[in-house]
Amino acid sequence: MTTVGKKQKQQSKPLTKAVTDDARRNADVLQRLQKIEKTMHTYCIGQEEIVEQVLLAYLTGQHLVLIGPPGCNKTRLIDTFIRLVGADERSYYRDTKQTPPARTLSYTFKTNLNKFSPPEELIGPPDVKALIENGKWSHALENSVADADFAFFDEVFSANGATLTSLVRILNERQVHNGTERINIRLRSVFGATNNPPLPTIDHINDRFLFHVAVSYLNTNDQGAFMRLCKNYVREQRAKFNGTAPESFVPPEKLQPVMDMRMLDYAQNKIAHVVIPVRMLDTIYALRNDLASSKSIILSERRWVVGLKALQASAWLRNATEVEPCDIWTGLRDVLWARLQDREAVRVLLAEYKSQTSTSNDADARQEAQRVYEDALRDTGDRQRDIDRRLDATATLVEINEKVIEQTLRIEIERWMNAIEAISL
Repeated sequence: MTTVGKKQKQQSKPLTKAVTDDARRNADVLQRLQKIEKTMHTYCIGQEEIVEQVLLAYLTGQHLVLIGPPGCNKTRLIDTFIRLVGADERSYYRDTKQTPPARTLSYTFKTNLNKFSPPEELIGPPDVKALIENGKWSHALENSVADADFAFFDEVFSANGATLTSLVRILNERQVHNGTERINIRLRSVFGATNNPPLPTIDHINDRFLFHVAVSYLNTNDQGAFMRLCKNYVREQRAKFNGTAPESFVPPEKLQPVMDMRMLDYAQNKIAHVVIPVRMLDTIYALRNDLASSKSIILSERRWVVGLKALQASAWLRNATEVEPCDIWTGLRDVLWARLQDREAVRVLLAEYKSQTSTSNDADARQEAQRVYEDALRDTGDRQRDIDRRLDATATLVEINEKVIEQTLRIEIERWMNAIEAISL
């Protein structure tokens, strides 16, 4: 092997190893997310579609609001999810009294907003010490939303105007005003919950939440889901008072994190590299026009553009490298509406697109199958003709060999007959 060949071989080994390690890590993160989704289904009965959308918001770094009546497990769902994805490690290590790793622990800021909530409830109380010592007005940002990776605001749309103004900056720019300074914060996603749909007067707040997810009570005809809900409650009560739960049931507050922030960074990097083909952009454009013309639903450009992240995340969760039509339903069904009354119309239109895509895909599949079948027949015919040619050649060769053998035997017999006659004489 030449020197250049040796160098190329040596360089290819680390590259191959890097690709293999990345594929292994990708599979590991996807497996962890599947475990989180499965665990959430155990604790959040009948809310499988909601869990899927919460997972998309987490992976895309976007905001989500749950809209539904009181008592349908909105807060419980978010609390369980935050625990599983390792988004509140401070609370986890504090509650379990374990030694935390030597790195910055993730933190989730939680509060319940109302019309009396001041902006200080979000960005921290006034820093009296700094005011006395330096004469500057500022806030103590520690353990506030400015110090958090995630946030959960219950009754998010009930805050007053001043607090909502601060919230807009937090949601959109990921910034807070601290005295005369504007500070960038590391906030990834905000999860909100509300019992009542937002009024049109705060559409500028509502539009900052990319995902709007409607939550309702269990279907009255779903007895199985209701029975599982009751069994979970009984198990939790036993675990609360006895310290143990039957059938290895783990109460939600004692669940161990499955993900961490480094894994989330890796997942978001992979999602950013998922390809969105031009044909998919054409489909999105057609969908936008259909919503405006047939359903009178006009959405902001921000919602359409940022919604592409949801399509990429949906594709990556399928372990795909390119967005496909099937991702439209998963990624956009709770993105393309901002008012609750538009939800069903959006779902009906997306179902039509999904059906058309499935029919188109079926037709394409049939055409592809027909082409493969014809190619197979053509290949079979070619192979058969080749076999016939080989058989003819073999038969000719056998015939020639038989004639050669026959002639050789005749010559040998004549030679032996001549020899016998000579001996007789």
